[in-house]
Amino acid sequence: MSQRHRKSRKGGRSQRRRPQRQNDGPPVDLTISALGGRGDAIARLPSGEVVLVPGGAPGDEVRVQLHGKRSGVRRGTLIEITKPSPDRVTPPCPVADTCGGCNWQHVSLQRQRAEKATNAARTLGISVTQIGDPPGKGWRRRARFHLRQVDGQLRGGFMATGTDALVATPACHVLAPPLDTLPARVAAWASPWLEVGEGLAHLGKEGVILRVQGTAKKLPKPPNEETAALLGVVGLEIALEGRKLHWGLREVTLAETADAWPVTVNAGGFSQAGAEANTAIRTAVKTALSTLTNLDGARELFAGSGNLTGLLLDSAPRVTTMEFNAIATERAKRTLGDAGGRLTILTGDASDPGPPPVGKEVWLLDPGRPGAKKTCGQIAEHRPAAVIYVSCAPDTLRRDVAILKTGGYTMKRGWWVDTFPHTPHVEIIALLTLE
Repeated sequence: MSQRHRKSRKGGRSQRRRPQRQNDGPPVDLTISALGGRGDAIARLPSGEVVLVPGGAPGDEVRVQLHGKRSGVRRGTLIEITKPSPDRVTPPCPVADTCGGCNWQHVSLQRQRAEKATNAARTLGISVTQIGDPPGKGWRRRARFHLRQVDGQLRGGFMATGTDALVATPACHVLAPPLDTLPARVAAWASPWLEVGEGLAHLGKEGVILRVQGTAKKLPKPPNEETAALLGVVGLEIALEGRKLHWGLREVTLAETADAWPVTVNAGGFSQAGAEANTAIRTAVKTALSTLTNLDGARELFAGSGNLTGLLLDSAPRVTTMEFNAIATERAKRTLGDAGGRLTILTGDASDPGPPPVGKEVWLLDPGRPGAKKTCGQIAEHRPAAVIYVSCAPDTLRRDVAILKTGGYTMKRGWWVDTFPHTPHVEIIALLTLE
């Protein structure tokens, strides 16, 4: 559903299902001990071997069918819950058992967050502070959904867990209104002319913008104000095999950035998926910056459209940003300008962060899931006074922090944000300084 969450893949006609797996002996009785970083529950055999069990909750006593081993870890299918955990709850979404979007809805939100706190602390090696309290429902402002013909009718929804089968979604539990019913509304509207495709939507301060793309049975009428009112959007783009039709706004503003340094995004552009979570991330970065005094400058790597740039401008006399995506950097230039000559926005590869710092600088990193291994090696050589690392991937963050520590940095503080309730995803913010 997003770059930092499970995405729906592009639509096709196939409805492939997971192939049957060969059983590995008779079922075994196990106790679920924890939740894994990729969404599965964790149990152990009497031998000590780890077994990943999708659908388990910590404290469950379960019967599991084993299916061999991959990457040194046993795999299992939940057959029966012989004794449910106190942390097991009824999923609030009616398609939670089949949709691939939210694989922790059967676990209480309190236990989900306890697991994430443990993961964040293990990643940074210090005590970490939770910041923000995103709601468990209606938190998501960005969506990517499939549009497919099912039984002769166009349906909208998301992929089933581990397959290419569509799960039609009348209303999505985690999408914010009016996005929650948008897949079904788009499918009904596009049914006369769309064969297969996908929708990309973003809710901003001005409302919802939507992009529908795919293969058409025939060309639709150009979108207009009536179409927008039907779908509840302020901007609509239709992209079909090289032809584009458009009405209304092409970008919206992230509501939490609108007052000082605005950030805009298009329908398919990246932003933190929840406004409340992004506000929490920004608060953590502000807190980290408040501990750094007498800064001569700041450098932001993997800067995107400028989500965190304004915070640096509020803390340092000069700021340079680096982002590989030219569309994102042009959007940042358009919305942020040059801040009176204090801001330089560059398009380029953040793995080469540029020259050593001039004076006392803080360098801020916000990479995607692959992390910033090469960049951290360069930082360890250039030795800016402080590093703030914002990460959605604990495994690569752990690796990169080790590189920085080897270069002389010390972990000072850490925060975590529940950016994606009902999933294993967590955002971790780390502040490191030179000893």
